[in-house]
Amino acid sequence: MFIASDFPDLYRYFGTGDFLGIPVPVLLSILIFLACGLVLRQTRFGRYVIAIGTNEDVARRAGINVRRVKLILYSASGAVAALSGVILAAKLNAATTNAGYGSELDVIAAVIIGGTSLFGGRGTIIGTALGVIFLALLRNGLNLMGVSPFLQIFTVGLLLFISAMADVIYSRMQK
Repeated sequence: MFIASDFPDLYRYFGTGDFLGIPVPVLLSILIFLACGLVLRQTRFGRYVIAIGTNEDVARRAGINVRRVKLILYSASGAVAALSGVILAAKLNAATTNAGYGSELDVIAAVIIGGTSLFGGRGTIIGTALGVIFLALLRNGLNLMGVSPFLQIFTVGLLLFISAMADVIYSRMQK
């Protein structure tokens, strides 16, 4: 369903503009990655997040309010998803109800390809950023080669499967 189009130029700048030669969406992504990295490495909250990701029961027993930390994380995730929707609408100069449909696979794949463990306790912001870049380059390359969107989804799913299996094998070798 088509909702709106022909947004003001200032709004469209967030999706199509550039600052010092860097596209604004890329600049915003870099700023968000840096902010997340600083929070995870330099704050007590970040240490709580890592502790919960490593072992939620142990974190709870250590006195961390797991429910509160999770609520903050889910809220932050929702805020970033909303910002992504705003940027996408600005880039497309249109708002549709299904503009980001199917992006969930790309997000999960980028995080897993970036080295985040399915079992928790292992992963980095830099790894996730590299996973995002790799997946964007892969998608762009497949588009340039004229590969069908359905085959692209299959390719991303296959990469996700291979990355997940590598994580399982690595985790078993650690034990």
